[in-house]
Amino acid sequence: MKTLSLIAILAMILTLSAGTGLAELVIHESFLYPSDAGTLLYGQTATGKGLSGTWGSWRTTASLIVATNSSLTYGSLVTSNRQVQLVYRGFGQGDDVTAPLSTATQNILGNNGSTYWYSVIVRTPASYETGRQLRLYYDRGSTYLLGGFRINDTGTLQAMVGSAAGTASAAIPANTNILVIMKITRARNLNYVTNEVWYYDTQVVPSSAPADGTGSAVVADPGTGNLPQTFKFQAYVPGNGQVARPFIVDEFRGGTTFADVVPVIPEPAFIALLALGGLLLRKQF
Repeated sequence: MKTLSLIAILAMILTLSAGTGLAELVIHESFLYPSDAGTLLYGQTATGKGLSGTWGSWRTTASLIVATNSSLTYGSLVTSNRQVQLVYRGFGQGDDVTAPLSTATQNILGNNGSTYWYSVIVRTPASYETGRQLRLYYDRGSTYLLGGFRINDTGTLQAMVGSAAGTASAAIPANTNILVIMKITRARNLNYVTNEVWYYDTQVVPSSAPADGTGSAVVADPGTGNLPQTFKFQAYVPGNGQVARPFIVDEFRGGTTFADVVPVIPEPAFIALLALGGLLLRKQF
């Protein structure tokens, strides 16, 4: 009887633990880089899963920095205590930072008929300002933008494929931690890409995938070429003289299912159950 009870408890622990750990993600960037004040992400070796090479920029004076700040969280999502701060520059086209995708990741994400989910935590600026945008996307070199999203200077979210954009979302509150979810599908045997993007601002982690057709969606042909080449954040400023009001970004995850990209911290009751299982095992053996 004791053996059967122990087996039942262990089976329960294994079942509950199946959804609590980090999944085997295709891409995962927590920005765990040196985080002294003012440290540039530019020039550092990319250590995120699915990335390779070093972080670069179209400007050698890239101002995107790694910061230590535990305030960038979203509900019970698993996060690290570092993130990247996208500081707008006061000239030209803003700034960006880019890491090459590994060859294996390029091949995975470029498969015809493939669908991948993505999540990222974003801290919106203290206030929105005309001309300022945040963009996050995959870059395909000569065709520039493959697929991603932008948060506009009015605080609305849009899905992007090439130069095509989906309808704008409702206004996103300023100075708020939000969770952005993105779903990208490559059409089988065609070059068309479907991209749909959603955001959440309640600090409640969604328990299931959002329904198709409820986010900002766009279907477009991003141009010639087959594979995404780089992963890019861009702080975009089309004019001069704006005051720096940075976005902060953390925990970019990509996987084959929605559940892959929203890992949560185990509930206290689950942790207690693990402890109980350990005690029972110790007593049994």
